[in-house]
Amino acid sequence: MSARQARSAEPYQWQPTHGDRWEDWEEYEQRQPRKKIRIVSFTRVLLFLLVLIAGAVALYGLFFEQSALQLPLSMTGLGLLAVALLLLSLSLARVAMQLGRRGHGGRAFLAAFLGGLFIIGAAGAGSGAIVLGLLTAL
Repeated sequence: MSARQARSAEPYQWQPTHGDRWEDWEEYEQRQPRKKIRIVSFTRVLLFLLVLIAGAVALYGLFFEQSALQLPLSMTGLGLLAVALLLLSLSLARVAMQLGRRGHGGRAFLAAFLGGLFIIGAAGAGSGAIVLGLLTAL
């Protein structure tokens, strides 16, 4: 096709396919009621309680225990803390995406910020557990 033919040709017109029309989305939203999304849920409260318990076990093992169980107790507490913080941060990331898609920018930012803090804590706890595991092997 030459340049002259390209200029004289009609421009491409977009045509909606099945499910692309705005009316189809309105029908879908009418069929599926919107579920309210909350940052604080029962599962996240349980995960936060698990974080507190694991942190207490890790602190007890690190600072108060003076026996042969000090390193294994600390390793277990830090490992459990890392897993609990990881699950909590992934849950908050999911909520942040859902809130952002629905247009709740402030709450989405809050959930993403808390999730970021929790994932940094999970990385620290996991690396601490790995270092203590290496000390136990020596």
